[in-house]
Amino acid sequence: YDGNADGPPDEVYIYRPNGTTNNDGSPYSAHYGEHVSRTEINDTTNPSSFLTDGSQGGLFNRLIGEPGATISFVLNPEDGIPNPQSFTALPISTTQIELEWAKNTENHDVMIAWSADGTFGTPADGTVYSSGSSIPGGGIILYRGAQTSYSHFNLAESTIYFYRAYSYNASIEYSAGYNQQATTFSPPVSLPFTENFSSTDQWTQQSENCSDRWAISATSNTGGISPEMRAVWESASPANNQIDYAAFEYTRLWFIGYFLQHYFDYYASGVTIKIQSSSDLTNWTDET
Repeated sequence: YDGNADGPPDEVYIYRPNGTTNNDGSPYSAHYGEHVSRTEINDTTNPSSFLTDGSQGGLFNRLIGEPGATISFVLNPEDGIPNPQSFTALPISTTQIELEWAKNTENHDVMIAWSADGTFGTPADGTVYSSGSSIPGGGIILYRGAQTSYSHFNLAESTIYFYRAYSYNASIEYSAGYNQQATTFSPPVSLPFTENFSSTDQWTQQSENCSDRWAISATSNTGGISPEMRAVWESASPANNQIDYAAFEYTRLWFIGYFLQHYFDYYASGVTIKIQSSSDLTNWTDET
């Protein structure tokens, strides 16, 4: 990372999902390989190949294979086709996501693909993909051409969609790809809104330095109605396990009140429970 001129030992930074220059991210998910569907790292993946000062590192490793006595991967040269300069995905309703991008400095046209699970293959150089066709390894083509925006319609509500933008030149050679993702809005609800834990369809988990601890429990220890969500103790420190609810669109509201009925039976000091909000499921803000 910074290195150690006076070593040994030298200093090493492990790229891991959601890791930044000031955030630990998920070290237990740092490994790459086809067996875990993490087969590439570049300046637009999570994690990106950033440097000590947070700037882009220019790494382009892809097609990382199965680990064994050896592991294979493809290293794209830095003088390959540059990615688009920027790429954004913005939900605007329960069924629509707006995609916008800026072409690279060579003004190459752009191809957009989407995926339901975030898995994308590598476009074959020389192959012209049409809208609706699939990339071997993952990804369905939405658009290709000279425009700089696209509207993705007829989507499912409260659903995350993954996208990748590729630049391509006149010889149909493709860049490594620029990743983005967005979640469609939940349907309108009447206030006050209440939710229970009879189903996990709207709930997902994120864990750092521990396993997923939240599970539906046929109990009512909080004084509410069964079933409830229960997080089981695990010996891990520091660690974080959060349960996330599907996205709400509340930009036109000036005040939102939260009420969480909970029962805290802790085994040791140093445990904190909190409510947070996020617009991207990566950066979280404490709610008070």
